[in-house]
Amino acid sequence: MHNTTISNETRLTRIQALVVEILSDLLRAPIDEADPTIQRAIARIGKYCLRDRSYVFVHNGPITNNTHEWCAEGIEPAIEILQELPIELYGSIADALDRGIPYHVPDVSAMPEDSSERAILESQAIRSNLLVPMRWEGQTYGFVGFDGVHKTHAFLPGEVYLLQSLADVICSVLVRRDKDRAMRTAQTERADERAFLASILATSAMGLI
Repeated sequence: MHNTTISNETRLTRIQALVVEILSDLLRAPIDEADPTIQRAIARIGKYCLRDRSYVFVHNGPITNNTHEWCAEGIEPAIEILQELPIELYGSIADALDRGIPYHVPDVSAMPEDSSERAILESQAIRSNLLVPMRWEGQTYGFVGFDGVHKTHAFLPGEVYLLQSLADVICSVLVRRDKDRAMRTAQTERADERAFLASILATSAMGLI
């Protein structure tokens, strides 16, 4: 799909059509299907962009967790070991994402050799990388990422913009899922409290009789 004979305009047109289709799926999906829908979304876009790994990280205070991951054939999943990571570990990468700026490295080997960011990426055998921030109410909610392991890959500015649009919608879906879970938990707690009070009243009434 990314043959050098394909023009940049054609690349943008194709990824735009795919992103629009994925966004439609995300926005139409029932809230209880949020996670599998996001999983399908990052798989489809990862395959199209010929990436080796695509994923979602969600922040929780000073730490971040890999919540969704897709890997190309032959790529070892990393989601289990990418949990409870200190956000400060990412240094200037986290700073860029906090400013709402995508972090794009077409070729990790071109980074300064003493760069801590290069060390982080090379420790995961990443040769090229794109991270797009997920922001909500002025805060960094997390990020969506794309790794090249077998080869390098540069995204066009227009592609980065479209992938940012995807990250924005994934963020809104996750926030909506979180609010739904919180509401259901609160309803369950209130129901349990009412049942407990009812049992006390029933017991007290029997005692009085």
